[in-house]
Amino acid sequence: MDEIYRRVQRKEDWNKLASQFSEDAASAEEGGELPWFGTGRMIPSFEEAAFALAQPGAITPPVQTPYGWHIIKLLERKELPAYEEMETSLRNRIAKDSRSELNKAAFLRRIRTENQLQEVAANKELALRLADSTLLSGNWQYKEPSEPKNAGSAPLFTIKGQPYTLSQFGKYIEENQKAKQTASSAHIMGLLYDKFVETSLLNYERDHLEEKHKEYKMLVNEYHDGILLFQLMEEKVWTKAMEDTVGLRNFFEQNRSKYMWGTRAEATILSAANPTILEQAQKQLASGRFLSERYKQPELAFAFNNDNLSATATAQLDQLANALQADTSLTVELAGYIDSREATNRSNASLAARRANAVKNYLVKKGVDEEAIQVISTATGRNARRVTVQMYSTDLQTLADQFNQNSPLALQVSSRKFQKGENKALDQVTWAPGTYATTVDGRAVLVKITKVDPAGPKQLNETRGAVISDYQNYLEKEWIKELRQKYPVSVNQAEVEKLIKK
Repeated sequence: MDEIYRRVQRKEDWNKLASQFSEDAASAEEGGELPWFGTGRMIPSFEEAAFALAQPGAITPPVQTPYGWHIIKLLERKELPAYEEMETSLRNRIAKDSRSELNKAAFLRRIRTENQLQEVAANKELALRLADSTLLSGNWQYKEPSEPKNAGSAPLFTIKGQPYTLSQFGKYIEENQKAKQTASSAHIMGLLYDKFVETSLLNYERDHLEEKHKEYKMLVNEYHDGILLFQLMEEKVWTKAMEDTVGLRNFFEQNRSKYMWGTRAEATILSAANPTILEQAQKQLASGRFLSERYKQPELAFAFNNDNLSATATAQLDQLANALQADTSLTVELAGYIDSREATNRSNASLAARRANAVKNYLVKKGVDEEAIQVISTATGRNARRVTVQMYSTDLQTLADQFNQNSPLALQVSSRKFQKGENKALDQVTWAPGTYATTVDGRAVLVKITKVDPAGPKQLNETRGAVISDYQNYLEKEWIKELRQKYPVSVNQAEVEKLIKK
């Protein structure tokens, strides 16, 4: 990514670089162009970098997100929209700030009148007299007054005739009181009473919204029915399509003609910065295995004492064994050496091979497949008692790593099955087994086609997502057909025509 950024800074063609190196197939051919976006739409690190660009044409250094690395170029900015476009969102924001308290007070006055709140002054006075010092510590408990009789059921006020009693107020205090040492108990009791009235009004208004507002009632019913429909769809369609493996398999078999591969080519594609790199890479490609820079191993120098491995060497070999077991594409080549004193004695000629084999045996004991280890027994004449270790891999990315040490974009490799239109280089050559050279976007490209598969049916595991989606649509149609039979629908076409004309 740093190399691409350097090339961008050198004013190389942006669209060409995006086409060559972008891994976002949806935007690569469009020069990486994204749709318009505002705040809150992108990953924060991406958004912060993008909005920091002030002038069209400005470019960020490489930016990392959970999806990878990005270089962002500003094409155009839009300023704030017109007031008419923003009016709704502005109203919502105002409703959340301090000015909303004025609206709330006006609203409470209105519903107080609409819902016919009537206070009973004597009972209110009785309630306020229950204040004592325990309110200051937040430990007040309701105790029903002995006088008058049945005082707990006495209504403090009514809302459209519905009474709100002293005992209800007492319970409200117990649940909502907070310790306050800076006010009198009478003042706190008054505040709690006002809050109780306000809460009761708001709750009554909320509980009767459907009676007062037809549009709200319709909206509630719409949500209610929507949730029911969602649950039914989940039961009858979505979950069933996932869990009914037999039904899914039968649906797939009955509709195999819908799930077909086009002609596909199994190919290896090397894209190099210049023909020289491509030629060198092609030579290595023929060998089928590539020297690994990632797993480059230091020599096991002075690793032997009476032909036994030292502790330092075994620790290194333990790491090597773990790598070989974790990655089956890896193999190791071992070469043993003897020092100059040992070389003068012919009886020591086999020491080099013995040392290499000692390493091999250790790796095998650690669980490494013997087939992954090759011993070169003729390596003698070095001025040290050692074994060299070279790691090779059949993974094509290892080949790319070799060439990309100094220039990260020197070589790109890919190997898989391609359909028409998936790779520009492949689309330029004849679809037949063989090796082809071409040029794409100024890069030298080698295309090696191993075989070409004709159009044919996909297996279920190759297209399961698409089959599940189609099976869900099928189940939904069958369910609706069943419902139509169970609940026949009669349409008054004349009324429908009237609606259309209106």
